[in-house]
Amino acid sequence: MNQTKMKQLSSFSEVATMLRFPLIIGVLFIHALPDVIQKMEITDVWNDSHILWSYKYISELCSHAIPLIAVPLFFFISGYYTFFQKDWSKKELIKAEWKKKVKGLVLPYFIWNTLMIVALLLWAKLSYLLGLEISYPLKITSLKQVLGYYTYDVINYPLWYLRELIILTLLAPIIYRLLRVSNGWVLLIFLVLFLANIPLLPSILGNVSVFTFSLGGFLGMKKINPLELVWDYRQLILVSTVLLVLFLPLSNSWAYHGYLTKYYILLGASSALILSHEAKSKRPYLFEQFKSLNRYVFFIYVAHAVLINYLVHALILRLPFVNPEASGATLGYFLTVLLTLMSTLVVYHILDRLQPRLLKFLCGSRS
Repeated sequence: MNQTKMKQLSSFSEVATMLRFPLIIGVLFIHALPDVIQKMEITDVWNDSHILWSYKYISELCSHAIPLIAVPLFFFISGYYTFFQKDWSKKELIKAEWKKKVKGLVLPYFIWNTLMIVALLLWAKLSYLLGLEISYPLKITSLKQVLGYYTYDVINYPLWYLRELIILTLLAPIIYRLLRVSNGWVLLIFLVLFLANIPLLPSILGNVSVFTFSLGGFLGMKKINPLELVWDYRQLILVSTVLLVLFLPLSNSWAYHGYLTKYYILLGASSALILSHEAKSKRPYLFEQFKSLNRYVFFIYVAHAVLINYLVHALILRLPFVNPEASGATLGYFLTVLLTLMSTLVVYHILDRLQPRLLKFLCGSRS
């Protein structure tokens, strides 16, 4: 790529600014469906009713296909800034960065997991007093169970990302040295583990986080704009991404579906970078809009699963015309995401108005 074109590309900080809010909406879509995939076959289009097939395809596409890039891109962005203009071989920097992460990652992780435990216990007690039935009331039976909620079995399930980011930050000096000594070639090992879906520390640290965090970290170390690596191939990448993501829901019953999702993550993440630059270039006002929306991202992430998502699901299930068995199932699916987002934003603004210092504390001192 010539120097003129490189200067015309958005900086990585601009791309990251454009991406954060759309990515957190992707996370909400992921949690709009249970983790269990609705198995589909290509022939289902002839065997199922049109309404049922449309709901299954659209919900699988929007929950278990398109947003698969969300968390990997968050790891990638975090890795980039963790290593950008930072020498992790210096003890002073390591101490300062770890101290900063205690406030920004560890405290929110502990607080929001604790809030989830308290909320679920109160919900179970309230349901009992009101004579309501809930599927899995929380019961604390041992210290091991409680410790598990903060480690391998995160009770506030979206916070597995924070757990792995905390671990990766602790490992940052080692990752930095590996990247520096190998000049990035260690990424090939991480890539193989990622594509082969080989776990590193099951239930603690996954191959997705290690690869994407380290890849972002290496580019940050080298001060390389990721857009420069993919821009010349943008048309091929975009077309391949669209074809693959549209096919993913139809292949989710295949034995090799998991491997296809890994290739989609690579292509889809690259496409997200390209489209973010295109959007900023053609619609400059979008940059300021997304920049202003970024203040909500962390709160939406940590707060939406603390009963809000659960209550919204419970509401949708009780509405006869939009529940998953009804003709309006697709509408109900999108309403789940919208109501979760709106409810979380309402809570944010209430806290911002009444207790701004508490809100900042809950968000790890983020503004």
